[in-house]
Amino acid sequence: MLLFMFFLPFTAIAQQGLEPLPPLDSLSDWQINSLVKQYRSQVIEIEQEFKNKLLLAEEDLEIKSEMLSLAKQDSTLGKAELDSISTLVKSAKKERKSAVKNEKKAASALKLADKTVDSDNNAQRKNLPKLWKETNKLWTMVHPPEPKEEAYAETEEQLAEVAADDTGAGTPKEPESKPKTADPKSTVTLKKYNPEEDVMLHPPALPCVLAVNTRDEFSGEIYKRTAAVELFRTYPSALRSFLGDKPNVLCKAAMAATGSEASLFLNFSIYDPNPRKSFGRLEKNSAVTILFLDGSRYVLNTTQDSEGTLNEETQAFVYQVQLPLSQDALKKLRREELDRIRITWSSGYEDYDVQYIQLLSQQATCLFD
Repeated sequence: MLLFMFFLPFTAIAQQGLEPLPPLDSLSDWQINSLVKQYRSQVIEIEQEFKNKLLLAEEDLEIKSEMLSLAKQDSTLGKAELDSISTLVKSAKKERKSAVKNEKKAASALKLADKTVDSDNNAQRKNLPKLWKETNKLWTMVHPPEPKEEAYAETEEQLAEVAADDTGAGTPKEPESKPKTADPKSTVTLKKYNPEEDVMLHPPALPCVLAVNTRDEFSGEIYKRTAAVELFRTYPSALRSFLGDKPNVLCKAAMAATGSEASLFLNFSIYDPNPRKSFGRLEKNSAVTILFLDGSRYVLNTTQDSEGTLNEETQAFVYQVQLPLSQDALKKLRREELDRIRITWSSGYEDYDVQYIQLLSQQATCLFD
């Protein structure tokens, strides 16, 4: 029985948080030490999750800030569109501030866990309740409790009572001399969940922001190019010790058009111990295969070699390629959402899962609608 109680706090995790600690006087020094190590492992996992969220929040803020900067330079945009982008930037700043705060909380809890692990048995027994409390706080931040459904139940019961009153008696009631007073308990009506209205499943399209919008003085044709936006990033576990919080591959996409001619531009930032050996280069006419969620695919080809260059500021190895888009390719990109992209490096091909599956569709719409 004691052994079961010992493993319960770490393995039986409910939505509300960690299970309560067993009485400390019922646990041996070995069990106390094992619990401390288990909670420390839990804190490490949560801290890494908060670090990843902070990295994403910073990247999101950078993208939206760049969008706002470009939008302010675009004289064709109105005040309403600028205000909409400004709202996105404010929201991104708020998310980053929250991510920084959460990451600091996790770092503080990990400091306590490291201190407790390295202490003697008496200190571990003394600090275990505090460590449990801090771990539980972090756990509930990552796994918030599900919303309660009492309001639904209460409403259904009240509706059933009303229906019974309406149909139970066959004779009309005598009018009352005094007006009825309102029920002190307010009836809460909750809107039924509709997945189609869930912005997490169906995020709203970002405002159309053009990095370039100029007219050629000789031909009279307008050249448009969208701002580069992140398409995907990868975090291979094998490189985590080397990369830390950085992604291994970060890909941004932009689309450009002159008249009816269009091209897709991909920018790859590679963080790798030896990028030339791991990836090589992108050769002219290299195949870039786009796989869509409907199971279909479309093959594009690069127009030039890209050897890759080192960005001294970010220490990323950067490749840039241009992919001409036919009318058929444009129609496909506007109609379908992305699933994966296969890039043919000189060292071999690699498949990447796309996170922003609607990006190219939105960029094509931005250019031609």
